[in-house]
Amino acid sequence: RTNMRVYKNGVLAGTKTDGHEPNVLTRTQHWLGRSTWPSNGYFDGTIAYVKMWHGVELQQSDVSTLYVAREKCVASTSPSDNGSDGNFYCIN
Repeated sequence: RTNMRVYKNGVLAGTKTDGHEPNVLTRTQHWLGRSTWPSNGYFDGTIAYVKMWHGVELQQSDVSTLYVAREKCVASTSPSDNGSDGNFYCIN
């Protein structure tokens, strides 16, 4: 079981304490805004930014920082680090 949080516009919008991570496998399709089943409709809206972290618990202050600087942040501790440690770095 996994604890999950969803933030919208930098603010906590929901939590789930009994979430399940997807199985590790090779997928042929990765969709946001679309279901696997053709009878379901498409998402009717706009998704500007999607960021996911695995194994790193972000606090509200981390999410707020990322949201405020959303166009300048990368998952990294420095510009030369490829985000391998799961931290984030914002270019000022």
